[in-house]
Amino acid sequence: MSAAASLLLTKSEWRSLMRERLSQLTGDERSESARRAVECLLQQTWFREAQVVGFYRALKSEIALDDAMRQAWSVGKLVTLPARDNGCSEYVWRSVSPDTNWEKGPDGVPQPVGTGPVEGGALDLVFVPGLAFSRRGVRLGRGGGYYDRLLKPLRAFKVGVARAFQLVDELPAEPHDVQVDCVLTDQELYKRRDE
Repeated sequence: MSAAASLLLTKSEWRSLMRERLSQLTGDERSESARRAVECLLQQTWFREAQVVGFYRALKSEIALDDAMRQAWSVGKLVTLPARDNGCSEYVWRSVSPDTNWEKGPDGVPQPVGTGPVEGGALDLVFVPGLAFSRRGVRLGRGGGYYDRLLKPLRAFKVGVARAFQLVDELPAEPHDVQVDCVLTDQELYKRRDE
């Protein structure tokens, strides 16, 4: 799809398009794309040098970074994940370890139980899921704005994580949308193109 054509789609239309495409992936395709993305991730200097890393627990349609999380623990990095308490409208970063207990959060996403909060300013690196990303670093999330509000105050290096077909030329953006610094796919690492 051309850049001009992609801007004609609304965020809602992009979400529907990507959800449909993601729903067609087989379990083997999901596993293989996660394996390739993690293999690339582990080779990056920004991953090796980061001390406090923000991960996410993958939904079925997202690239799982569990192997990268295990690697981070094995070399002594502080691993954090977003969590949202019932009745609370915003996510916070919580530290996690291999022994952390998990529960379904308010959105049905597994989140850590009984772990301490981590100030967002402490994070060096954050992995960000999305339904799509543009080559300019625009992220299309699920529509609640939770990740935009979680990411906005961070100075951390932000890495969008997606499959290659989720990296598109252009996406509609609004002033509150937080951009990522690069996009890691199962086929390449794409550094943001600013224009």
